[in-house]
Amino acid sequence: MKYGGALLLSFVAGLATYGLFFHSSWYLDTRLKDAAIPISPQDLIGVFDKSEELSDKEYLNKVVSVSGIIKKIRKNEGDHYTLYLGNDPDQGTSVRCSLDSLYDDPPLFLKTGDKVTLRGICAGRLMDIILIECIIENQYS
Repeated sequence: MKYGGALLLSFVAGLATYGLFFHSSWYLDTRLKDAAIPISPQDLIGVFDKSEELSDKEYLNKVVSVSGIIKKIRKNEGDHYTLYLGNDPDQGTSVRCSLDSLYDDPPLFLKTGDKVTLRGICAGRLMDIILIECIIENQYS
């Protein structure tokens, strides 16, 4: 009985810690929040090219809404789609948008050349500007 209570207490403490770290208030759900910053892919790339430190202060971990032409679509081994906006990803910096998991199961209705508006969380820059948990706000033919 004594060990069962200690085990139960440890389990509850573990769940509380998990909830604190993985579901805290800093987590942004892009499906519910309005885009804080509307911007074009070229402007976003230009800001990061100019000063990565200042652009991190302005955009990092914030919800942005990016409107542009799809240059490339990739589906990774986990069946998650990634859209590339702005420049051709093979010829320079682009905005890489990882779609939210709600787009994993049905076939994606977008194709290269489509104009879209995506809303996602800016995760910074590696080779490309990275937006995560993106949702499709609008599609223009």
